[in-house]
Amino acid sequence: MFSRVKMQRLRLLLVFEASIFVLAALVHVGIFSPVLRYSQAFIIELLLAVILMGGLGGSLNWPRATRDISVFIHGGAVLVALAGLTLMAMGEDAAERVADLAFHVLMLLVLIRGFLASRKPLVEVF
Repeated sequence: MFSRVKMQRLRLLLVFEASIFVLAALVHVGIFSPVLRYSQAFIIELLLAVILMGGLGGSLNWPRATRDISVFIHGGAVLVALAGLTLMAMGEDAAERVADLAFHVLMLLVLIRGFLASRKPLVEVF
């Protein structure tokens, strides 16, 4: 059985990750600076925030499935983030967005860490 403390930590991690992607989406919509406006990144980051918040909602509705929901949501978010990062790296102005690419790699690492934190330990599997 998954303890309440671990469930709460996974939910807090989902909220933290979603808030990071909402902040990044606001940056790319041009709220902070019109120079950083990038509509494709805005759409992908908003999609990631919605995916992560959907996972939080599912976790609150089905507490016993929190770990499974978190694994599924983080796995999907990692795939979407990889696709977004690939699109950004292949863009024509990728050389101008080195800091942005580095930030997105960091966000991808946070998502991977969330995936690893939510998967079942090997002791329970065998």
